Amino acid sequence: MKRLLILFAIISQFSCSSNNKDSISVKFNENGTFKIVQFTDTHYVPGNQKSTRADSVIKLLIETEKPDLIVFTGDQVYGRPVEEALDRQFSIVDEHNIPFIYTFGNHDREQKMSGMEILKIAKQYKGFLLDYPEDTTLGITYGYLPILSSKCDSTASVIYIFDSRDYSTLKENDVKGYGWMPFGQINWYTKISESFTKSNNGKPVPSIAFFHIPLPEYKEAIETGAPYVGTYQEKVCSPAINSGLFTRMLENKDVFATFVGHDHDNNYTVFWKGMCLSYGNFSGGDTEYNHIPAGARVIELHEGKQELKTWIHLLNGEIKDEVTLPNYFK
Repeated sequence: MKRLLILFAIISQFSCSSNNKDSISVKFNENGTFKIVQFTDTHYVPGNQKSTRADSVIKLLIETEKPDLIVFTGDQVYGRPVEEALDRQFSIVDEHNIPFIYTFGNHDREQKMSGMEILKIAKQYKGFLLDYPEDTTLGITYGYLPILSSKCDSTASVIYIFDSRDYSTLKENDVKGYGWMPFGQINWYTKISESFTKSNNGKPVPSIAFFHIPLPEYKEAIETGAPYVGTYQEKVCSPAINSGLFTRMLENKDVFATFVGHDHDNNYTVFWKGMCLSYGNFSGGDTEYNHIPAGARVIELHEGKQELKTWIHLLNGEIKDEVTLPNYFK
């Protein structure tokens, strides 16, 4: 995150202090809600007319949902030049003065440009709130964003964003498929989470998390028949190795919902072992496979509570698959 924002958040996490005007901050609205729109898998290919559908999705959701924050969960870049692919998406957000964060999918770093170079491009947009992490060997696009109280500058909720990397690094051990959450990021999350809990008189701060590749628990939940809402018509493409992020989140008792992309034909929400596991909705054009209508996921947080409402908003205007936690699956 922006270093000023992080410093400010650490200093004044849970006290009603005067606002630091030099920091970029996001906060709950007066009615105690905070709305997020998640765009994922736009698979933007510069010069490809099919990519323009992503523009339409982004514009529609911004203008109709009026979000407080936008989260891009990867595979935004699917062709060169990278600068054009990002500009077509991020400039729309900046025009509407909405803060946003962005984590890489497994395709963003395939366009002959390093993750650090891509992040430098993204940082040129005024609303972009993700800064270089302290240890870039663990990933490039991971961090956290405190959501401040509507009443003062205390932290009421936390958004974590993880870099789920790309592909297996253990192919010589016959471990194929996609990358797993690095242990270093799990350890990083643990320290940040525990510091928030300690500063909040030992009470976990209601939190959610975003990343690209679904955890193995997404596959476990859906294949064992857990109840879900939405579309499930593609095998869950999770990594072959479970590095333990889900377990750590359960133990820390703060993150109660996670949101991913990656599988274009899934947009469901499933409840598993007390956790909401949710997909975004494919937000791009026909530059890659997709068999469900383009759109986005909308998430509405409730201040100071492990509660949210989420739904899918499609480009054709349809709003569907609404889920309210924690009561929906009881």
